Amino acid sequence: MPNDKYTTVQIICRPNTEVLITEQPILSCQVIDPTLEKGEETIGSICVSIQSVFSRYKIIPAYDINFGPLVYGCKTSHSFTIENTGVLETRFTVGMITDSTLLGRPGGPGKKISREDHSARLTGASGKVRRESIHRDFIIPNRLTIGVFTVSPCTGILQPGSQQVVTVDCSAEQLGSWSQSLLIGISDRDPLDHPEGIPYRLLAEVCRLGIALEMASIFEEHHLCHNSRQLSSEQFCNAESIYILDENKFIFNKVLVGETAKARLKLTNNTKVPCELSLAIKHSGAKTSRNVEVFDLHPSTLSIPSLSHSFAVVTFTPQTMQLYSAAFEATIEGSSRMTPTLKSKVLEFDLMGEGNLPSVFVVRPALRNSRGNPLLQFRRALVGRRRSLPLVLLNDGNVPAQVQINMPDKHGVFTLKTAASTSSSIYSTLLEDTTDSDLQPGHRAVFRLNVNEQVEFEVIFCSDKPLNVKVKMSLQVEHNQYSNTIIQVTGEAYQEIVSIENISRSLQEMDQEDEERGNYEVLDFGHCHVGFPYQENFTMINHSSSQVVRFEWPPARPHVFFSPQVGHLHAGCSKEVTITFSSNQPLTLNNQPIRCKVCQVVFQEPLDQVADWDDRQRTVQWPSASQQSLETQTQKPVKNKVIKIDPEPCCSVVEGSLWELELRISAVCGYVKFSCNTNNIHFKDTMLYQTRLHELQVQNQGSVNLEFSWQVLMDPSSGGINNDTGDGMFPSRPASRSTGTSTGARPASGSTGTSTGARPANQSTGTSTGARPASALTSVLSLLMGNPELPPFNIEPTTGVIEPGSTQKFSVCFSPLEVAQFQGRLLCSITNMQDGDQAPCISVCGRSLLPHCHFDLEDSDYISGSRRNPQLRGPLDPNTRVIEFNAVGLSVSLKRCFNVLNPTSKSYSFKWECEDTGSSPLHCLTPCGTILPGKKVEMWFEYVTEQLGVVESFWRFVVETLSLSVPFLCVGNTREPRVYFSRPHLNLGDLLVGRKVAQTVDLVNGESEPFRFSVLPSSLVGEDQQSSLILQPLTGTVAPKDRLPLSVSFTPCREGYVHFRVVVRVKGKSDLLTLTVKADCMSMSTLVHVENPDGVIREISPNHQDTLDFGMVGISEQSTFILLVSNLARFSLEVTFDVTGPSKLLKHLDAKPQNAVVEVGKQLRWSLSFYPRSNCNLQDVRLNIKVKCGPKFTFAIKGRAVAPSLEFSFTKFNFGEHFLHCPGMVPPSQTLVISNKGEQDTSVQCQFRSTSYLEVEFQPDILSAGAVMKVPITFYPREACRYHEKLNFILNSSVTKQVDILGQGIEMKLELEDPKQSKVKLGSLMLGQKVKKQVVLVNRCSLDISFTLRLNTSIPLDPKDLTFSPSRKQNLKARGGSCVVEIQFSPHQHMPPFTAELQAESAGLLHPLLTIQGCCQGVEVLLDQDHLAFGAVVQRCQARKKIVMMNTGDIGARFHWKTEDFPLELSISPAQGYICPGMEITFEVAFAPKKLSSDTRYKNLSCLVEGSSSPITLTVTGSCIAASTSKEVVNFVCPVRDSHTQSLSVINPTSQQCSIRPLIEGEHWSAALSVTLEPHQNKTYEITYRPLTMTTEGKKHLGSIFFSFPDGTGMLYSLQGSAGPPKAEGAIVHELPAKTQHMALLPVCNWLFRQQRFRVLLEILKPDKQDATVSLKGLEYIDVPAQAKRDYKMTFFTYREGQYNTKVTFQNEVTGEYLFYLMTFKATSSGVLSTTELVTTVRRMVSTTVQVENPLTTATCLITECKCADISAPPQHTVPGQSKGSLNIEYQPLLAGKSTARLTLFSNELGHFHYELLLRALSPPPERTVHFNTSLGSSHLALVKFINYSRVKTEYLCKTDCLDFTVDKSVSASPGFQAGSEASVEVCFEPHQLGEVRGQLSLSSAIGGEYIFPLHGICQPPKAQGPFSIRAGRNITIPFKNVFLQTTAFSFQVDNPCFTIKGVDTILSKKTQNILVSFEAPAGGSPGPWFGKLIISSQRSEGHPKPCSWVYYLKGVRFESS
Repeated sequence: MPNDKYTTVQIICRPNTEVLITEQPILSCQVIDPTLEKGEETIGSICVSIQSVFSRYKIIPAYDINFGPLVYGCKTSHSFTIENTGVLETRFTVGMITDSTLLGRPGGPGKKISREDHSARLTGASGKVRRESIHRDFIIPNRLTIGVFTVSPCTGILQPGSQQVVTVDCSAEQLGSWSQSLLIGISDRDPLDHPEGIPYRLLAEVCRLGIALEMASIFEEHHLCHNSRQLSSEQFCNAESIYILDENKFIFNKVLVGETAKARLKLTNNTKVPCELSLAIKHSGAKTSRNVEVFDLHPSTLSIPSLSHSFAVVTFTPQTMQLYSAAFEATIEGSSRMTPTLKSKVLEFDLMGEGNLPSVFVVRPALRNSRGNPLLQFRRALVGRRRSLPLVLLNDGNVPAQVQINMPDKHGVFTLKTAASTSSSIYSTLLEDTTDSDLQPGHRAVFRLNVNEQVEFEVIFCSDKPLNVKVKMSLQVEHNQYSNTIIQVTGEAYQEIVSIENISRSLQEMDQEDEERGNYEVLDFGHCHVGFPYQENFTMINHSSSQVVRFEWPPARPHVFFSPQVGHLHAGCSKEVTITFSSNQPLTLNNQPIRCKVCQVVFQEPLDQVADWDDRQRTVQWPSASQQSLETQTQKPVKNKVIKIDPEPCCSVVEGSLWELELRISAVCGYVKFSCNTNNIHFKDTMLYQTRLHELQVQNQGSVNLEFSWQVLMDPSSGGINNDTGDGMFPSRPASRSTGTSTGARPASGSTGTSTGARPANQSTGTSTGARPASALTSVLSLLMGNPELPPFNIEPTTGVIEPGSTQKFSVCFSPLEVAQFQGRLLCSITNMQDGDQAPCISVCGRSLLPHCHFDLEDSDYISGSRRNPQLRGPLDPNTRVIEFNAVGLSVSLKRCFNVLNPTSKSYSFKWECEDTGSSPLHCLTPCGTILPGKKVEMWFEYVTEQLGVVESFWRFVVETLSLSVPFLCVGNTREPRVYFSRPHLNLGDLLVGRKVAQTVDLVNGESEPFRFSVLPSSLVGEDQQSSLILQPLTGTVAPKDRLPLSVSFTPCREGYVHFRVVVRVKGKSDLLTLTVKADCMSMSTLVHVENPDGVIREISPNHQDTLDFGMVGISEQSTFILLVSNLARFSLEVTFDVTGPSKLLKHLDAKPQNAVVEVGKQLRWSLSFYPRSNCNLQDVRLNIKVKCGPKFTFAIKGRAVAPSLEFSFTKFNFGEHFLHCPGMVPPSQTLVISNKGEQDTSVQCQFRSTSYLEVEFQPDILSAGAVMKVPITFYPREACRYHEKLNFILNSSVTKQVDILGQGIEMKLELEDPKQSKVKLGSLMLGQKVKKQVVLVNRCSLDISFTLRLNTSIPLDPKDLTFSPSRKQNLKARGGSCVVEIQFSPHQHMPPFTAELQAESAGLLHPLLTIQGCCQGVEVLLDQDHLAFGAVVQRCQARKKIVMMNTGDIGARFHWKTEDFPLELSISPAQGYICPGMEITFEVAFAPKKLSSDTRYKNLSCLVEGSSSPITLTVTGSCIAASTSKEVVNFVCPVRDSHTQSLSVINPTSQQCSIRPLIEGEHWSAALSVTLEPHQNKTYEITYRPLTMTTEGKKHLGSIFFSFPDGTGMLYSLQGSAGPPKAEGAIVHELPAKTQHMALLPVCNWLFRQQRFRVLLEILKPDKQDATVSLKGLEYIDVPAQAKRDYKMTFFTYREGQYNTKVTFQNEVTGEYLFYLMTFKATSSGVLSTTELVTTVRRMVSTTVQVENPLTTATCLITECKCADISAPPQHTVPGQSKGSLNIEYQPLLAGKSTARLTLFSNELGHFHYELLLRALSPPPERTVHFNTSLGSSHLALVKFINYSRVKTEYLCKTDCLDFTVDKSVSASPGFQAGSEASVEVCFEPHQLGEVRGQLSLSSAIGGEYIFPLHGICQPPKAQGPFSIRAGRNITIPFKNVFLQTTAFSFQVDNPCFTIKGVDTILSKKTQNILVSFEAPAGGSPGPWFGKLIISSQRSEGHPKPCSWVYYLKGVRFESS
């Protein structure tokens, strides 16, 4: 410092923490002067003041911003505030982390993200490094966009106290869950406060609006079926509403016209944002007013909160009987910046419903009158005789019908009863004389008819007098006035003398009785043979009681004669008459009349002397002997018999008594005429045991029945059959089975030598008859195949009758049993043939062949019947045998067995080979074996169902010695069991809380086998997790074809809607059965307040007794309570007030009103007044307020009427029974209140003195007016006896008032029921064990005991170890009341033997009950110290200490230290083991700290002990100090990845042997893991330098090695190393064709212990000139894990031939390390680049891609050439320079077949590229089946849509194979190319007969291919139509079409004369005629309407033997009523 000059001293302060120093002399100034002896001198101190602070801030909100769920497309904003709360200016920055990612990718809704903050952490060791890192990782613009978030501003300066609002905008335009992390930087803040930056997170979830489209949830209240074919099944036929899954259609089923059906749809919003739905019903075509009214929807808009649901209600109200259809649409409304008004359709399905009316058709009687009404006409009946006719009714509608029959019968001649065949429940009654004018005497029947159900009645007519009756029987159908029918019933009873009875009639004749009108009888002989007599009998009866009649039939005619022909009938007698018909030539009689003359006769002799006579009576006479001798003189005498008719007795005819009886005869007599379609049958060669069939037809061309009988005659020369039986006739043998068609069942499998037939099981055994050659075949036949002598030919049926005009089909069967040539004849025996005609005689022949084996397996039509799915594997071998398994349900095991027969003379071995590629559920249980000659072997196959549908498995039966291979196809078909609930939804309705309700639902089993089921218990808990459902039974079995009722009961526990989804698991059923149960729970919420007389109002609790105390009321005074009843329920309350008590007290009370109804939300005011008229005390008076179905309120009414004088509150009081008093008990007491009601003072004295049992606290006093005196009375019972004391009070020293006090002392007797249980021994338990004991306490005294159990233990016990129940207060009834006390001992810890006493605490007294003894043997393990202090330990050294574990328990246990929770610096040994009782184990704890620390503490290091409830814990403490450093540096030099080794000197400073583990730092050095040193030994230690990275100039590898000694000291060496560059890894040569990409693999090794990323440098060294046609490519980077090897894939491609030298270098860009390879590629000439196979079905597109790479710098154009029209490719394809282009090739065939094609790409620069295409087009499967359903007379139109893919306009020919389906001849389709153009054709289904119709629609084109649509139609009986409304005086036209295939005559009838019709009688086939219907209202003022039916009936014709009727409902209205 120069003299006389100032020197400036700069003081710099850089504090790294907050400092506050105020004027402290902390700086001293020293001056150094060399001249002075001391050299330095302090001249003074400087006072310094310093204050350093960090920037302080506040961020609001402090952590993150969560936008929550957002609607896709919306935009919203939030903000956070940064406030400067410090004293200095600060700068803030908001930045993002560059590697933060979005876990839920855009477009992937619902993807979850983890809750971790995906932010990269900035690292740095100092502030400078940290700032550099922040500047490197942060991008700090003023506006920051990160993901869907935008943040602004992102930087700024904040003054002290100021704040900045940072806005965060969220644009929800990408779906997913977003979590973005920000880093907020505040300058000059505390470095320890988030040194990397303050994290701040932005959260949002972008959701797309939508609803759940699970149809089972939407239609949870309705039935679900897969297709419309199931609608007719039992499960769905009676369902109210059904959703069809496959057709997306909802059907309202069986809805009546005019009624409304409702369907609730559950729409669920399963997103996290609310959505708005717009609901609409869409009608196809124009909307008519009628269509609009049919379907309705409520509401039209629906707002559904997030994760919630709402219901939409669709209603259907049909107006007429027709089919209605519409569509339900639900669209969702939203908005976004791209689409401000967004409407998307989220749900759409078809609606369908049909209007129905119940309809009943009268099947019999079939006779109708002119108006179409049925006629029930009884044939004339004799008086007293019964005639019966059937009345058959059929429900021909679609809904059940309720029917009522009313039949007037004022004469009492009719009877209506059900037929014996009717099983319906019918209620019938007899209407007798009644006062109701509308009801007449008659019969009534009421019953219900289900759909297609038929009921039969028997109507009986019987009269006891001659009479002609006509009545109108009315048939009324509920809900359908149009179907009401009037049946005209007529009957006639006549009085005749003679009648004809007992004529036999056929069933057809009885059916035609209704149409017979004449008074005659008909006798039909039927079909008769020419020349054969036929007889019939009938009876003639004389009904007179006194008259005799004579009858005479016509004399014998050529064909008919009677026997007797003449005769008498006496009074009351009958006679059988025989009529004989015979004709020698063909003849037909049709109702030929024959009349019998009848007259009354009178005999000359008395009647009792006249015998009965007719012309059948004969007399036999023999001529006399003289006459015989004259005639026979020359001859031998002969006796002659002479028969003469007896003469008729003499009689005279009564004048005027002659009349005639008419009998009509019918008969058909003729010869048999027939035709046969063949005379010769030649069977193809047939294997033994195979059956071939041939169909033979015989037609009856005559007019009479043809009776036939077949016989088989074998030719004697036929081989193998023994013909020694005479005529060669054999009994017919039934065919084994029917296989095949008329030309044979299946071809003889000569190629494989197998027999494919099967024999019945009953022919498997038998013996051979006759002499036969000995052979193996004979043995087989005799032992296995039955009797070979039976003929091989057979015909069925062998006998029968063919009706005239009919054709009979016969099956001729050829089943050979031996090898031979067979020939025979089939002889048919037919009677009644005309002379010259011959019966059929058909020659048959066939030859049998010997197979190698025979499969006794029934043939299947799985393949031949086209039941196999054509899309499955194919084609199949025509000889494939099929084994079918049909299973119901999953996890079912089925087994099939069949026999394989060896008919040869040699044994052979067989095996089964499975040809399936994967696993199969079908297995062969006999995979191999041997079949002996003439023997059979059973083959077993098993099928285990694993999936629904068809499963195929291909097998082959192989016999290698015979080169025999037979293909087999095992087919498993599994279907879902038909097990279902009878209804899908159970609505329990409105329920009251606490009220139990039960309903029943049936579990239906539609299968023929039982099924087990189980209910999922968790499904019985409601969505609120509080309500629970009870379903019984929970498990069980449903019997086959049965219904099991399930009881569903529910008791609501809270208000609100409850929902259950009961899930039932059925064994074998893949889908779970669900039953939706819903209920609306409510309570009759009632609130009652009481207003006291003083005006105070209080609330009353229900179901709890309260008190209304009027107190003391003077006589003639009034006190009133007001009760306010409020209705808080949803329904009106019915409230009843009931005051009960003694009648003498009730007269003082007045209540108004008695009963009342409280409306919703209203309040009722009720009053109760006490108005005493005399002295009284209200006792035992109750008020009950009852709310119907609600709570109950009970009040005890108290009050007392007193005179205006001194009043005692009671004059008698009974304390009742009480236990004997003991110290500590609370004695019973009562206070006597004395009140002065008078106006003068009164003195009161008491003469009673307190005793030991009764204490009265009384002091004499003078009561002034209105004063009150209280006298407490306490009862202390000392003995078990009754007490009675009298308290005498003296009033004013003159008047005595007596008060009686009563009571009784009772001894407490609470005892054990079994005194032996006074000591309960629980035993010695182990931890975790549990024991329970029970004792019974009994109250043996006469007073109820209330007590609480207490436990008194000798030692402290854990309440959880020893428990007892009940723990609450108990009440035992007197005289035997008992309770069970359960004592449970479950120790959780070791417990020594203890004794406890169980006591009962009652009324403050402890009563001992029993003693308890027990103990618990357990583990008790302790450490000798729970704190272990290591002190100071040198860094990276290790210190060890020991602790001891002791087991002071009773048993041993295993222990385990939780070392996974230990820090890395600590370890313990042993870590686990076993410690015995009383044992000690020493543990060694090692502490090896890594970081310097003044205090290190590890708490709660736990050890788990087996059997111990809590772990043992240990706390370890210590500190870490730095080690001393050696100054010696060891240097190493070597090439990179080479090695250099040196030795170090190590000295053991301790006096004991030690093994140390050196600690090496530096990844390039390695050495031995440990070294052992003797005490004070000096030893060398070798260390190797193996550098893995190169060193740069001036920088070396640094490292160190540290030796740690047991005494805590250490030695440290510093290491330095230098490494040079690497060498080449190798040279590789590859040879490859040009224009072919070649891939080479180069092994890349990672020499480091961490993953390395290498950058790959690919260089072409030769040629050195750049060539664009040569490419050497590979990934730019490759990652290789630590110490691993990875193959690097590189590709080389060249367009020219030549040699190319390349170099591949792998370099770590971070470290600069690298390795390299030298590679040489030799390119040769190229060929076809690739072959591609394209396989697809017709019209289905398949594509492939051809990759073309352009290596040039300029774009190149490739010309595409392919001559196949089915291949589509762009004509030119331009590939940009130095890029790869993808040429997409599409193959879409239109015709099936195989072909090849060549695809060529050409470029001038790159040449030709050839690709080979193998094309295969498979036949298309049939399209989706089109279903039709209509009634006869109607049609069903369906639009069949298809996609045309032809490249030109194409015309498709349309045709169907069924006349009921019609379609246009052709349809044109516009060019479709690859995308296809939609075309459609309309198919009309107009059936001409009832039943099921199947057909096929074929659309074919030579260009576009063929489309096959299966057609399925169902024709139902005609349905009623209408109603058709007609105004008075108007008319309408109703079109009617003749749908039959021939011209048909129709009849038109109207049952109401107000309607008239005009139509034609005959309508041509398929023609439509308009029927004109007019209406005229009847006279009178009736407003109507009028109902009628138009019935159009077809007449019987050739094609339709049964008539058919169409019904049209008519409704007539007046003009003004319309």
